[in-house]
Amino acid sequence: MENDRQKEQAQLGSQRTLTVSSLYRQLGAHRKSECVVPSVRLNGKWLAALGFVPGQKIRVIANGSIITIAPVLL
Repeated sequence: MENDRQKEQAQLGSQRTLTVSSLYRQLGAHRKSECVVPSVRLNGKWLAALGFVPGQKIRVIANGSIITIAPVLL
């Protein structure tokens, strides 16, 4: 019953504030140069409450400054 309540709350438009981090990538065949790119990591029980499970494929859709994440339907 707790899981049903969490799922209902998550589906009602839960909102999270996250921080964009830095991710360092090495470039080139010999990794002599590096590049810093923005990185966002999502994790938590709220994802499970929305129906996401470990190993599941997702689709990330970018539309302007809006990012939408949805499960891949097989």
